[in-house]
Amino acid sequence: MHNKASQREVKPAASLWVCLLLAALLPSSLVIAQDSDCAQWQYASLSFVTETLIENEEARGVFTFVIWQAPNEYGIWNNNEPLPASIKKPLTEYFGIKAVHAPSLLNKIGSKGWQAYGFHANQLSETEKSEEWQFKKCHL
Repeated sequence: MHNKASQREVKPAASLWVCLLLAALLPSSLVIAQDSDCAQWQYASLSFVTETLIENEEARGVFTFVIWQAPNEYGIWNNNEPLPASIKKPLTEYFGIKAVHAPSLLNKIGSKGWQAYGFHANQLSETEKSEEWQFKKCHL
């Protein structure tokens, strides 16, 4: 009788592990199903480099360098101003954002249907860092 009681106690624990495993796998299987519905993907990337100007151990300013590459779009901006590329508008005007700020750019890019699928960051120096995102969206 003791063995039967022990088996009953183990079964709920085993069932719990199976449920947790299925719950962990379910969201990824849904994403795979959505991805397989797309016949052709478009890809884009965003590079965002910031350098903080420090004088007398105090931050005096932040300089930004941004590159956006997407199908039929290519822009390079230094402190919001466009450099020679296909996009001639200031970064804030082109993306419709208030400030050159990575989260603002990411939100705007996401609102246009782009999904981030990759990210890489480098601390280039004590005052300079680089971040790069890769995006995709279904080409209808």
